[in-house]
Amino acid sequence: MFEDSIGEIHKAVHGGSGVIATITGAIATGRRFPVYVTEGSSMQKMRKINSVPYLRYCYDMLIDNPATMFVYGHSADENDAHIYRAIFSSSVEHLYFGIYKPDDAKLKAMDGLLAKHQRTVGSEAKYTFFDSESAKVWA
Repeated sequence: MFEDSIGEIHKAVHGGSGVIATITGAIATGRRFPVYVTEGSSMQKMRKINSVPYLRYCYDMLIDNPATMFVYGHSADENDAHIYRAIFSSSVEHLYFGIYKPDDAKLKAMDGLLAKHQRTVGSEAKYTFFDSESAKVWA
């Protein structure tokens, strides 16, 4: 998804030359920039999400999720509180949260962060930690 200079959203179409070439072409020739949210506070990120219908749709789908969810490669920091509000506001069946090289200190810290996000919305959803190296998602 790319945004042009007047704020319209466009889908990049893969022309057979590869993902990187497609993205480069959209930026260089189409003067379009990827639609994503990476920086700012949780409130600033929500403003961006709410300003782009596609991002808002994705956020709403996160809230509407009734199934089991796996989180891989995420820190649950305060600047992403909006994501965890959405997850714990949903009727998620169970949340599995990956931790890289888990030890007692990391597990305790992450448990505290997730419990805080959970309490914020009054959720009783269960969550379990797993060693993110065991997932082999890039293998």
